[in-house]
This record gives sequence, C-alpha cells and structure tokens, in this order.
Amino acid sequence: MFLAVAEAGSFSEAARRLGISPSAVSQAIGSLEKRLGTPLFRRSTRSVSLTDVGNDYLVAAAPAVEQLRQAAENATGKSGRPAGTLRLTMPRAPSI
Repeated sequence: MFLAVAEAGSFSEAARRLGISPSAVSQAIGSLEKRLGTPLFRRSTRSVSLTDVGNDYLVAAAPAVEQLRQAAENATGKSGRPAGTLRLTMPRAPSI
C-alpha cells in the first residue's frame, strides 16, 4: 500500500487502484508509520507527499517489491496465462 500511495500521490486514488476503502489505506499507512516510528507522508487537505524518510523508504522498498512481483510472475508461467497445445476431440459433422 505504501508504494500505491507514493505512486498515486493520494490515499483515495491509491484506494481506488487497490479496490479498497481510503480509510483502510490510511489505517495501513498509519500502522506502518507507527511500526517504523516516523512519518512517511506529509498530509494536507489537498495533497500527500513523501517526507525525506518516506522517500528513502521508497527508494529502498521499490526494488524489493519489484523482485516479489517478478517472482510471482515467474511462478505463474511468465504471463499468468495458460500456454501450450489445446487438443479437442469431437464428432465429425455429417456429410450433406
């Protein structure tokens, strides 16, 4: 969720992209900030921006998340789509 908010620049836009409520995003970010003991975002009524610590966290976390995405893609067969030969067996159409 951290990356989604950082990329979207908005809690509500990140929530829309993730298909969850803005309050769920806000609570998750708040929980992360509490665990880390520092704010990651500057919040105002009109915008959200990264703090210096938030930017450092983004720089460190983004490659790790990309590696996880790549691992998931590799585990699902590159494209995540079925691949290979499909064989069908069906009766012949009668001759007319």
